[in-house]
Amino acid sequence: MMRVLPVHKISRTPSKTPGRSIESQKETGKDQHLEIGVKVELSNTLERRYHCSSLQNRLQDCRVERCAAGVLLWNGGASHHDHSVGRSCIIPVEARVFFQRASPPLPYCICINIFLTLNEFGLWNAGLKIEGGACSVELVTLPSKPEPIDKMYKVTDLNSMMAGDGKSLAGEHQVESKDVSRRLARIKDVCPRERNETFQVCFMLRKSRAEMKSNFCLTPGDTGEKLYPFLSHAPVLIAVLNLCWYFSKA
Repeated sequence: MMRVLPVHKISRTPSKTPGRSIESQKETGKDQHLEIGVKVELSNTLERRYHCSSLQNRLQDCRVERCAAGVLLWNGGASHHDHSVGRSCIIPVEARVFFQRASPPLPYCICINIFLTLNEFGLWNAGLKIEGGACSVELVTLPSKPEPIDKMYKVTDLNSMMAGDGKSLAGEHQVESKDVSRRLARIKDVCPRERNETFQVCFMLRKSRAEMKSNFCLTPGDTGEKLYPFLSHAPVLIAVLNLCWYFSKA
């Protein structure tokens, strides 16, 4: 099922109106433009909410805003291994730790605290694995309750809708890769003897050879955030279209 929610934002750009006097430009300074976009919400998919700049956009060209419960939202650009990865929803089965230096001894404090950090997010049952001079964290996704689409977003009345007071009911805080990266950056504070170690944590979507990296790698502290002008401010909900499409399984 799909639901479409129109949104708008008033943007202000420096005025370039021909013939406008300097005094009048000083009074206003900027021209106002109404930018209209849409929120697209889906059910029974990993990607639950998209933001599209217009109704003409293809869904694959829209920006992922929310994933299903228990799924990690990956922020585009956070991977140093492959910069082509955009925002997406992923279900990793393993987090592998790659240290810059390959020689022993293994930084056990960092390995243990990566395991503890990932476990704290509440998305997975995590298990630390140390083998062959390397460490990794096995990730088993925790079961989550279904999220009916009619519970994902609720607008109480017309006045609150026009004021942008519709409340999201989509569940817990969405865990993003930038959140994980920020937490990983704190590890060296609790491992002073290993402060000079440089490492990456790579999230594997399937089991593979231990030496392989994935496209989803984090360097601690690097959030990989990119600002989108239309998305840098909270959009205001102006209307709700009760448009629901049911897709056949055929």
